[in-house]
Amino acid sequence: MYFVAIKHKTMRLSIKNYIMNPSQMMNPQGIDKRLIDVFGEEQCLKWKQESPDFLRYQCFELEFGFALLDMETAVKEGHLLESLESFDPVNFPVDEMEMITIGVFNPMRYNVRRSYMSRKYYIIGTTGKVLMLLSGEELRRHYNANVA
Repeated sequence: MYFVAIKHKTMRLSIKNYIMNPSQMMNPQGIDKRLIDVFGEEQCLKWKQESPDFLRYQCFELEFGFALLDMETAVKEGHLLESLESFDPVNFPVDEMEMITIGVFNPMRYNVRRSYMSRKYYIIGTTGKVLMLLSGEELRRHYNANVA
């Protein structure tokens, strides 16, 4: 397991607090089920064979690239908030609070765009929570310091 020290007072709750234990999220081939859910098992197995570093980075991003904040905190700190949009609003459940509570929230199921230079903040429906994405620069730096 990796540890990422992130210096930001609103980074109180890692996304890990709202997902199942990462070891429970792995399929028998050792691939995170959240990636399979979004990209399909065939694509993930291809990455495992052909681009294991890319797959490792994707797993790192899922575990350390996001955080959940209280809406009140994000507003007080003056962050620009965007609406979180599902890639598949018709077939995908929209009760995000239930997903957060039962531990199956998958940020990769949403149309979010990571900025290289700055963090991005997305309102999660009516949950009172905000999904915060680390900047691409922060994520890459933490990955290189802890994994690469």
